[in-house]
Amino acid sequence: MSDSSEPHVYTPRTLAEYWGCSERHVRNLTKSGELRSFRIGKLIRVRSDWALDFQKAQEIGLPNRNAPTTGASLNDFTIGTEFRTGVGCFRCTDIGTRCVIAIRIDQVEVVSANKTGTIAKKTIDGKSAEAQGWFNGPPYQVVEIVFDENDLEGCELIQS
Repeated sequence: MSDSSEPHVYTPRTLAEYWGCSERHVRNLTKSGELRSFRIGKLIRVRSDWALDFQKAQEIGLPNRNAPTTGASLNDFTIGTEFRTGVGCFRCTDIGTRCVIAIRIDQVEVVSANKTGTIAKKTIDGKSAEAQGWFNGPPYQVVEIVFDENDLEGCELIQS
């Protein structure tokens, strides 16, 4: 066990407390396979690194590698191909030998600070962002995200 206050292995209850959600929600995520877990007899346990991987994927909009899906493969993509994940829509901007690079196109979060240091955030919908040139590039004014071959399994191509 580590010396930190965070347990090395979570129970559904301790993970629910950490995330601020219900124990039932954590159990549903493990049952569906979205959140990787293991059992000790009838007891469900989630390793802290698995919980962190799931949380990071949710925070930045990547598809969950453990979610059951038919998904897409690298051969399905060309530059400009649009696809969706569980959290948003993306456009392919580059293709590597084992990954796809894409920008999120359904919304843009703009963060700005004034001279006094006050930070303001606003979200622009995809159509407005497209009209304002946010998706023109390269270089792009928005973050490019790397989807590796495992992430592509959670992507659904959008038919034009």
